[in-house]
Amino acid sequence: MKKIYQCTTWKFEIAGDNVSILISDEIKKCIYKELQSCHQSIVVITAFCKQNALEFMQKNCNETIKDKTLIVRFQLKDIINGATDLQIYEYCKSHEWKMYAYFDLHAKMYIFDDKNGVIGSVNLTNKGILLEEGGNLEMAEKCEVDETDIQRVNCLIKGSVEMDDRIYSIMKAEALDKMKNRTSSELGWSKRITDLFRPVENMLFVNDFPEYDTAKESLGQKIEFLEMSKGESLTEIQQAFSLCRAYRWLLELLQKHGGEMYFGEITVELHSALVNDPKPYRKDVKVLLARLLEWTQELECKEVIVDRPRHSQRVRLSQKVN
Repeated sequence: MKKIYQCTTWKFEIAGDNVSILISDEIKKCIYKELQSCHQSIVVITAFCKQNALEFMQKNCNETIKDKTLIVRFQLKDIINGATDLQIYEYCKSHEWKMYAYFDLHAKMYIFDDKNGVIGSVNLTNKGILLEEGGNLEMAEKCEVDETDIQRVNCLIKGSVEMDDRIYSIMKAEALDKMKNRTSSELGWSKRITDLFRPVENMLFVNDFPEYDTAKESLGQKIEFLEMSKGESLTEIQQAFSLCRAYRWLLELLQKHGGEMYFGEITVELHSALVNDPKPYRKDVKVLLARLLEWTQELECKEVIVDRPRHSQRVRLSQKVN
């Protein structure tokens, strides 16, 4: 029997029947037990991360573990709002963790020795794993992972950006500056930083695409594919859209094909890129692409020009793309 978990950006199919449901404190106890019995590798995938929680992982794992990986969303708004600590990179570096950033990550998963996993709602935060009173009510499943699952995780790592001193120094300076001069329209990283985070988008899901026909329709609504709550402005929507997986995939596809393609050609590529099971019908893929292009035009994305010189839409890169 396979358990299927689908998050905003990634889906994992966990093989095997050895699955246990855990609630709140049981999750912390399970992670602790796995840390004690783990000897080779740890992979933590979490949207939010607090240093105290990372210290819990480090202090309770065996010294024999040399391969320690943290993948975190590391959005500027998460840092400013206190959901993630900026200094976790410094802690990772001093304790030999590899840290990766993936801006639209929403998944939460803990993998030990490429064999056992804990997957659910648990972020690596004080409230997530109950390191403080008044923690969150969380649920997760302990499960076995197989080679296919590890390949998917490796694909996620490949599509992330590994943090280093240069990237961190740039992000730290910008984060500290915006903490001092915070405005509602400054909760996204600058273009200087987002240009450093152009991961390769080699897998797409239907829910990576807009659920509304136009961006204006989404105002005041929760926008699932951008992980945005109600009341967001068009400016904030534009910032998030420029980093979303579907738009980045479109940019990469256009670059790969000489900077210009027509609607039908892109539809064929999109149908191949979608990994939903079952795969959507071609007519539904056309709807996904039409919405993506409508949002691209409405939000005035400078990298892409959409026009219709003949009967079919033409999509091409502007000269502003490096």
